[in-house]
Amino acid sequence: MRTATTVLNFNRERGQRGLPLTNLYRLLYKWDAMFLAKIDHIIAILRQERYRRIPARRIYIPKRNGKRRGLGLPS
Repeated sequence: MRTATTVLNFNRERGQRGLPLTNLYRLLYKWDAMFLAKIDHIIAILRQERYRRIPARRIYIPKRNGKRRGLGLPS
């Protein structure tokens, strides 16, 4: 079974590429690592078609070789 972190990362990557998030309702329903009230709230919003995910804030941190590494910070 995939962890909640794996599923969230997959959905975030799809959202960043502008791809549709399929089976999101099913994935939310199966997660056991999240608080149930929050899941119920998200499922209710999905049913009403009002769900808007908040994009992560993107910052870049320096690496030793002089390049920069992207880091996504949830809002």
